[in-house]
Amino acid sequence: MDRKRTARLARRLAPSLGLLGCVLLALALAGTHVSSAQEASGPEDASDRGIPRWTLHFGGFRSLQDLSALPGGEAWGIDAIETSLAPGRQTQTAFVHVHQGIWRAARFVEGQRLRALDLTGPSFGLAVGDEGAAWRFDGQRWRDIGPAPSQGEDLGSIDMVDATTGWATGRGGTILRWDGQDWQPEAAPFEIDGSEIVEVAAFGGGQAWAITRAGHVLRRDERGWSVDSAAPESRGWQNMAFRTAEHGILAGRSLFELRDGAWRPIGEPDVRYRSPVWLGETALLLADDRPVRYRDGVFSPVEWMPGPLGDNLGLRVQRWLKAVSPTEAWAFGAANSVTRVPLAGEGAWLWPAIDELETVDALPEGLGWAGGATLTHGLVGGGLTGAWANLVPQAPGTTISDVDLLSLDEGWAVGRFVPPGDPLGAEGRMWRWDGEAWRDHPINKLWGMRRVQMLSESEGWASGDNVVVRWDGERWNQVAGAPPEAAQGDLSVVRGGEQPLGFFGAQGKVFRLSGDTWDMWTLPVAELVQAVAAPAADEAWALTRTRLYRFDGQDWTDVTPRMSPLSVLSDAEALGPANLWLLTEPSGLLHWDGTRWTEHDLAPLGYLSTPFRLRALRLAPEGPSTDIWLVGEPAMVARYHLSPVFTRIALPWLSR
Repeated sequence: MDRKRTARLARRLAPSLGLLGCVLLALALAGTHVSSAQEASGPEDASDRGIPRWTLHFGGFRSLQDLSALPGGEAWGIDAIETSLAPGRQTQTAFVHVHQGIWRAARFVEGQRLRALDLTGPSFGLAVGDEGAAWRFDGQRWRDIGPAPSQGEDLGSIDMVDATTGWATGRGGTILRWDGQDWQPEAAPFEIDGSEIVEVAAFGGGQAWAITRAGHVLRRDERGWSVDSAAPESRGWQNMAFRTAEHGILAGRSLFELRDGAWRPIGEPDVRYRSPVWLGETALLLADDRPVRYRDGVFSPVEWMPGPLGDNLGLRVQRWLKAVSPTEAWAFGAANSVTRVPLAGEGAWLWPAIDELETVDALPEGLGWAGGATLTHGLVGGGLTGAWANLVPQAPGTTISDVDLLSLDEGWAVGRFVPPGDPLGAEGRMWRWDGEAWRDHPINKLWGMRRVQMLSESEGWASGDNVVVRWDGERWNQVAGAPPEAAQGDLSVVRGGEQPLGFFGAQGKVFRLSGDTWDMWTLPVAELVQAVAAPAADEAWALTRTRLYRFDGQDWTDVTPRMSPLSVLSDAEALGPANLWLLTEPSGLLHWDGTRWTEHDLAPLGYLSTPFRLRALRLAPEGPSTDIWLVGEPAMVARYHLSPVFTRIALPWLSR
């Protein structure tokens, strides 16, 4: 059995065997020593070099399409997106899990677009999508059970009564009934002439309602499906919601209510109504993108309590509503914003939201923090297990651009604040971690902070658009004599004290501070040096968007690895001499061990995710295991744990 097949087998068995068991199995089956010889011209696949393990701690999804809630604030959602960008059109679906207020993609599905899901309890749910795609949830994981018998038609709506009864509908007049084990096709009324059935609502006793793109209202009873001739017909139907089989609302270009056996118009003629949901006997729905309440013929507004974005919900266009409990719904809007809408209408607030994450750092003890561009929160943090649950509110316009942790009780973050609508009012910002909270640290507001590196509690370095500063244990002081250009890019300080040594990136240049002397090298390409990694005085790396340079103590040499012509370099991190991690866009993770480049797989993050900062962490100073932390957009925190395989182990009881 070859090494790649062995590694793949070990990864499939990982959940049941554990990490140590998989390592032993891979070694026993492979029976070969991993060679260290390779041509440096091209990266090698890392699948035979160790047992990788991915954890997505936060975020990772782009545009939520549907959601089904469970008691206690837990929910599952579907995030589906297509792109036509290189290397060609790609489709991706993420199953999004909501737990204790934290949202993250729990699983990525490549090549399928799912559109709707419904859960009947914590141990059963179904999801459907294009070309009959069908998935089932068993309380632990989602698994593919498709394709459903839709004759290749796309499925876009699903509603379940319980684990044994429910319907899914879609294009071409497709209607499928779930019988507890599989999908069974049902005949649609001939009058709809194959029109797309855009939404379905299911009830016990074999009853259900549906609406079509062409404006038909369908009803199902013990005789099957038929067109409700008494219902209003409108080509503008978008959504419907039924509280019982005899009481419901149709929303679109007009708004109708079924009650006491009759349909009647309700609402204002010039208002566009969408996405009704029932909370008990009261309906919530969107009226021109703002939630309103409706009960017994009376509409009333939802009063908004000021939150992180104020009380003007026009800042976040609402797209659809979903009931999550008998007394609460969530409104989903632009930029993945989620607004709580309680039935009583006394207030609303936004879920934690970050546009993108720009920086991350973590400690071997298990603490980590990531920061980025703020919608309502700027920092998210947590430990090595589970979703990150610690969020730090920041005013809109704040960006945390770099984080460096010294210990569980000491760390620094830098960034900037740009008042909304006033780009000329930008201010530099710093925050200090004291073991309990991130606290604002006063600095000169004219310092446009972007990078920070801490050497100890009494020494640190930071730079920004226009300044290089140094921490002396009590205050940050501007470094006298620093070339203004040296503040433009990244920094990497090898040692401090009275004779500091560090490297600073600039536009087409690298500066070195040695004692109080600044040396300068001009690079062949006049691009910004956006990342500098210096593990030693005689080894440093400088990264631009297209080139990678290596310093040998005297000169800088172009050592850019062979990549796709469409790729650009994003970030670099050195764990030590001859130990460099390199991140590229489109997503690529490369490792240099002094003799060769090794390529590591980013597929578990999803092909449509874009990590653009990384932080490498050796868990034990002399140990082989490494954690690579990545952040990017959509806002995500991911950890890649690698335990390399170096030697052959004889296991006589397995080799007979």
